[in-house]
Order: sequence, then structure tokens, then C-alpha cells
Amino acid sequence: MWRFQLFVLFRAEISVICLLGYNKALHLSVSNGWFAAPVCIGLVVFMGYASIQLVLFRPGALRLGWALLALEVVGFVLLMSAGDFTRRGAFDLEHAFQMLCVALVVWALPNGLVLYSQRARFKELAK
Repeated sequence: MWRFQLFVLFRAEISVICLLGYNKALHLSVSNGWFAAPVCIGLVVFMGYASIQLVLFRPGALRLGWALLALEVVGFVLLMSAGDFTRRGAFDLEHAFQMLCVALVVWALPNGLVLYSQRARFKELAK
């Protein structure tokens, strides 16, 4: 049980970095960037809420974990693609697809396997 809690806590740093991709994308898309900071803060608050729910093995926490994992993957792709957009002024679809594959294999697959392996604990505590 303590291993899963450490897993959730140690993945928070990478999660925040991935979620910063939304900040970068919104800052590039909105002319003055006023909307980027509140959205990024909201995503970090959601990450904290989902992590606390996962650590406490709440019944709905797995759905929050899967949603957070999806947000992180998209945020990573946005973060890696923002450099192409600032350099060329265009979105490179091939590079974004490559970054999506990297994020799915390196980040989402191991995290998904850990969440999937712990699903019995969430069902036990719900009963």
C-alpha cells in the first residue's frame, strides 16, 4: 500500500511539467496570455485533488487518475510542440505524433499499468 502512495507522490513533479504544456499553448494562442495562468493553476489543483484521492483509495479516484493521465499526455505533446510553433509559426503534425507516441510509451503505459494493477484495492474499500 505504501508503494502505491509513494508512486503517486513521486509522479507529481513530472505531472506538473506535463501540465505546463497547456500554459505554453494558451500563452501562444491568446494575444496577451491572461487566460493561461488560471487554467494552469486549475490543472495543478486538479492534479493535487486527484493525487490525494488516489492516495486515500477513494472509490472514484481511478476515473480521476485516468483523466489526469490523459491530460498529462496531451500537455506533454503541447509542451513539446510549442517550440516548433514559436520557431516556424506553424504546427508540425508529424513531430506532434512522434511526441504522442513517446508520451504514451514512456509515461502513460507504466502509469496505466500501475493504476490497473491497483484497481482491486479501490473496489475493496468501496464495499
